Amino acid sequence: MERESFDQLVARLEQLAGRSPLTYKTRVGLLALLGYGYIFTVLAALAAILALLGLAASSGKHLHVIGKLAFPLLLLAGVILRSLWVRLAEPEGRVLAPQEVPELFAAIADLRRRLRGPRIHRVLLTDEYNASVTQTPRLGLFGWQKNHLILGLPLMHALSPEQFRAVLAHEYGHLAGAHSRFSGWIYRIRKSWHQLMEALDQQGRATFLFKKFFDWYSPFFAAYSFVLARANEYQADRAAKDLVGAHHAADALINFSIKSTLLHERFWPRVHERADREAAPAFGPYSQMAGTLNQLLATEQADQWLGAELARKTGSDDTHPCLTDRLRALGQAPRVPEPITESAAGRYLGKSLERLTDELDHDWRERAGTSWRERYEHVQKGKAELARLTEKSAQGELELQEAWDLAYWTEEIEGGAAALPRYQAVLARAAEEAAPHFAVGRLLLAQGDEAGIAHMEKALALDSARTRAASEWIGDFLYRRGREQEARRHFERAAEARQAAAEAEQERSALTTADKFAPHGLDDETLAALRERLAQQPRIAKAWLARKMLKHRPDDDPVFGLAVQTVFWYPAGKKYVSKLCEELVGVGHMYIVTVNAFDDDTHRKIGKAVKKIAGTLIYRR
Repeated sequence: MERESFDQLVARLEQLAGRSPLTYKTRVGLLALLGYGYIFTVLAALAAILALLGLAASSGKHLHVIGKLAFPLLLLAGVILRSLWVRLAEPEGRVLAPQEVPELFAAIADLRRRLRGPRIHRVLLTDEYNASVTQTPRLGLFGWQKNHLILGLPLMHALSPEQFRAVLAHEYGHLAGAHSRFSGWIYRIRKSWHQLMEALDQQGRATFLFKKFFDWYSPFFAAYSFVLARANEYQADRAAKDLVGAHHAADALINFSIKSTLLHERFWPRVHERADREAAPAFGPYSQMAGTLNQLLATEQADQWLGAELARKTGSDDTHPCLTDRLRALGQAPRVPEPITESAAGRYLGKSLERLTDELDHDWRERAGTSWRERYEHVQKGKAELARLTEKSAQGELELQEAWDLAYWTEEIEGGAAALPRYQAVLARAAEEAAPHFAVGRLLLAQGDEAGIAHMEKALALDSARTRAASEWIGDFLYRRGREQEARRHFERAAEARQAAAEAEQERSALTTADKFAPHGLDDETLAALRERLAQQPRIAKAWLARKMLKHRPDDDPVFGLAVQTVFWYPAGKKYVSKLCEELVGVGHMYIVTVNAFDDDTHRKIGKAVKKIAGTLIYRR
């Protein structure tokens, strides 16, 4: 299903859900059952075939043939059954106990009582700027949920106690009421089908039984369940409104957005800049974060960040509605909330706040230590190189590569604003090179200059390998300015490039019996070096080399198949082939198969395809 068709279907379903919620939910349920019906029909067919084979085996005749037929069918049935047992990893985080944060657990208990919801089995504190509820089924497909409430310390610093209670009510609202059970069931169905196709792909068994059906079915079910998930977001917002009031619920949404931008654009860049000056992170960011999140923002800056968020429209890329629609549903006008005088972290974590913060800071230092030191050493090297190139440039024009290095190290040490003129100077000398166009475009877009789009377009036109990165830069620039329709086109192009890259990587990851080959096309010098390395392998009697014919980027990064026949007194074996793959390097992606009489059947078939190509025999002992 094309993206435009998906969007149109989502829009129609949202209208249906608004007019007749029961009709819509019934359709979602029936569509879910259709998917299960197909799976269990396949299982029933497999069971029937196996029963017939068992009946035939009872005669005692043709047992070998029956066994060869029954064994793969039993394996396939096992793969399907295992995929239906939904396995969701439990979320990670610092488990909080009632005795260390009694105020928080009292607030959760109050919410449960007022919303008449299920028990929260674990409360986790994380370093993320978010809050969520996650359910993990103890019995797989059959449910029996374990409920986890995940709370991010940065978010608790950003919100007042009342605003945080609105967030809690929203998250708990996903658990309370019948919609949570129905949505959880739908989610587990989607997870089951994903696991099924993944398992079948890995096993390589009978994917055809499911692929065509789910290629047709999945987009429809995705659209139906998408609308359900978005409706649940509005319902959870209503739960927050009922418990803490529309004003606090709206302030929570607005503060969440503004302070997310504050962290992303100010706090974390300043933290990372310290790696340029300090050899090790001797501080803790989470102990410093409270001051940043509670500081009084300039009115103009807060208005700008809020305006950018309000310019975004609800689309089919995210089940969460846009901020404007959520505020409208709450009956609240957009505004920058008043500064908070007490944070939710201070109120609900109480005496344990300092200790919990120290734990998160310690964990962060452990994770960041290696990359921090690498960055520090990189910058020290860069300062020396920048000084050398700057001094040399004062004596005359640098060579093109040196001019590029000067621009690069200027950006690394002094920042993008200082580097931009130097990248532009490189571009003036190499106008048909993709790299300087990409660098100039990236820095212009980072500064908010739309002129960077033209440079990004030029960069991807000159080098298709840059399509994904350039498209994402353009899309992010447009999206931040509320131009989501324009941004979507670039995001879709980036997704297509990402998919093409994944397919190209997959195509280059192995040789298969379906591959076709062509003459290797290597020059005499490369071929002589390869023959010399083959001569150093006493087990090899003959070797044939061919180039794999590729569908994706056939002119880049060739793949070769080398079929080798060992001398008769030396069986090949997997260990020997692995050793050859390590030693016979230097010619693109080269995969080795052995073609002795008793070798792996797949290897012999691939080797036969290689040997069929004229001129592929490159070595004979």
